[in-house]
Amino acid sequence: MKPIRILLADDHTLVRQGIRSLLEGQPGCVVIGEAIDGIEAVELIEREKPDVALMDIMMPNLNGLDATKQVTQLKIATKIIILSMHANSTYAIRALKSGAVGYLLKDADQEEIFSAIQAVVRGQRYITP
Repeated sequence: MKPIRILLADDHTLVRQGIRSLLEGQPGCVVIGEAIDGIEAVELIEREKPDVALMDIMMPNLNGLDATKQVTQLKIATKIIILSMHANSTYAIRALKSGAVGYLLKDADQEEIFSAIQAVVRGQRYITP
């Protein structure tokens, strides 16, 4: 089975490094790049075409929702999971309307992050319970 290629987009270095560390411990996952804002995320997704992008909802220059809309309009097959600290259905609905297929809270544990990634790769949506 080929590895799941993942892009991380978050303006906080510590968050990106923490998620990278969790994912690199999972067999079948490879982090192919990191972006510090939505502009860089869209550019990397366009160039690298990862299977999944974990994208922070709030980033400078271009937020995660607007970056997701741009990727969706480009018709790139990358599945986007929005990362958020907001446990609020309004944000989750906005994320899905922007083209994301997942909504994951930043306090999720390693198991949930990996489950969300596997679900979206299988073509399912994932919303934090």
